[in-house]
Amino acid sequence: MTARLTTLLFLATLLMSSDFASAQETADDFPPPIKTFPRAERARLDAGTDPGQRVEVALTLLEGYLKKAESLARDENFRASFPELGSFHGVMEHTVTALRRDSRGTNKDFVSFKKLEMALRAFSPRIELIRRDAPAIYRGYLGQLLKDLRDARSRIIEPFYGNDVVKPK
Repeated sequence: MTARLTTLLFLATLLMSSDFASAQETADDFPPPIKTFPRAERARLDAGTDPGQRVEVALTLLEGYLKKAESLARDENFRASFPELGSFHGVMEHTVTALRRDSRGTNKDFVSFKKLEMALRAFSPRIELIRRDAPAIYRGYLGQLLKDLRDARSRIIEPFYGNDVVKPK
């Protein structure tokens, strides 16, 4: 009887400690970075009223932030790469929101949308490589960034599939 009680107590303790360890693991995730970027870059991004100019500036900024984050991640300095990824995230969301807001439905707008969507598609595997090599505590935000990148791509291509109906001739 005593052996059974000891075994049950041991198993109960083991179960509780494993639940506690899994709860600790999620609580120790590294906090996500702030999705912001310098005012000078925001002004440069908003200065161009032409959607093509805005996309060109945005792509330059996005490429710079991602290159810096990749470099820091290669050096296994994930903590320092997070602010760069936060700036990448901020520029991406700001650009998509501004393009959608200022869109007039012209062909020029659609060309800009497609150019941005194609660039975001190319950024996705690069961020995935960072996520794959990152320790577990950093993967939560990186997964969220990839999800937000997919959502941004979806929001960009929505105007291509509007409710307009082409009237037959």
